[in-house]
Amino acid sequence: MKKSRLYTKRIRVLSEENKTVLNNFYKYLKGKRYSISTIRIYTFFVADFIEYHNSRTIESLTNKDVELFVENSFIKRGYSINLSST
Repeated sequence: MKKSRLYTKRIRVLSEENKTVLNNFYKYLKGKRYSISTIRIYTFFVADFIEYHNSRTIESLTNKDVELFVENSFIKRGYSINLSST
C-alpha cells in the first residue's frame, strides 16, 4: 500500500483527554461514513492541531489559535490551504 506524502504514522505526545477527543473525532467521521482516506487525513491534521496545543484544553482554543497553527505548521510544510468561509 502506497503511503501519502502528506502524513506518516508516528507516535504523538497527547494528554489522555486529548487522546479521547481525537478518538471521538475519528469515531464521528466513521459514523458519517467518510472514506478511509478522508478519515485518515482529517484525523492526521486534527491530531497535529491537538498536539500543537497539547498543554491547553480544547475549550480554551480560539480562531486565532487555529490561524497560528496554520501559519506555523501548514505553510512551513508547503501545504496548500484555503481558510475562506463558505
